Amino acid sequence: MPVIYRLSKFFSRMRLCRNVTDLEVRRAKNILKANLLLQLDGTTPVCEDIGRQILCYGRRIPLAELDQRIEVCNNARCLS
Repeated sequence: MPVIYRLSKFFSRMRLCRNVTDLEVRRAKNILKANLLLQLDGTTPVCEDIGRQILCYGRRIPLAELDQRIEVCNNARCLS
């Protein structure tokens, strides 16, 4: 891998540590929501998700609440 390519990747990652655009946050939220829904494609993954939520939170979190929690995130919250 050329050094220039590695340096450009390094600096783009460093920029994300200090500055995140609205587009990047919106894209990340959409990807997260899609992945959350895609992992629930059968009865076994749904049961695993229920168990994980009960162990972590003590209750089942509805998809609407998860969506609301994701939507609350913005640039300022990502960098804090």
